[in-house]
Amino acid sequence: MFAMVYRWRVSPGKEQLLIDGWHRVTMAIHQECGSYGSRLHKADDGTWVAYARWPDRETRERAGTPDPEGEAMMREAILEYFPETRLTIVDDLLAEPAPVFGPIFEPEPVFESGPQPQVVG
Repeated sequence: MFAMVYRWRVSPGKEQLLIDGWHRVTMAIHQECGSYGSRLHKADDGTWVAYARWPDRETRERAGTPDPEGEAMMREAILEYFPETRLTIVDDLLAEPAPVFGPIFEPEPVFESGPQPQVVG
């Protein structure tokens, strides 16, 4: 597995723009480019950090720009970019607790052949 760490300093008052842009971009990259998703953090020193996981380095390098508007939102919010860090995961002991509200990236349901269930409501 492969991971990337991104770090930025955000313009004052543009924090929500970064959050909204990051969310859009992360969802698009997950859905269209094969990422395992990302987490956004605000560090104690005031910088913002995102950690993204990928199946491998090649998948990350092939990833495109599936949401140019979301990326524009992020660019508008970011005051300073720090160098990206590329990480090869050697041993993974991160244990995720059960999500309180369910996972963000819900898998598509898989149905056997036959009639499809109907959603009511």
